[in-house]
Amino acid sequence: MVDRLKRDYRRRQMRGRRVRRAKKRRQSSRKRLTGPGEEGAASSEGDDGGDSEDDSDADSDDSDESDDGFGDISIGANIMMGLVALFSLSCFLGIGSYVFKQFETWTFFEAFYFCFITLTTIGFGDMTPTIDGRKE
Repeated sequence: MVDRLKRDYRRRQMRGRRVRRAKKRRQSSRKRLTGPGEEGAASSEGDDGGDSEDDSDADSDDSDESDDGFGDISIGANIMMGLVALFSLSCFLGIGSYVFKQFETWTFFEAFYFCFITLTTIGFGDMTPTIDGRKE
């Protein structure tokens, strides 16, 4: 059991080194423009030289990671974006429900239901506003 834990710990350390090395390579290649024949030279630079690990192993592990530009966003930023999205959604539904409650003869729950169904584009059609858009 202890040997397995040690082995897993070493694997995590090696994975961390590979990720840091690949991140350093990506940053150095983004800093300067490379020509069509210089991609290989850009990827071989940035090696810290302190590890005796084979670089081909690191390259093969990093190839399955997508370079979509979002790899540097922290988990805290993702949580914050989710909270902002939930807050925006609840404000939209709450304010819309209040407005429909005032102008229609609906309860707050009915107005909330209408706003939710409309926002999610389900559109059952079981509730429709009776507000007439014409000026009198």
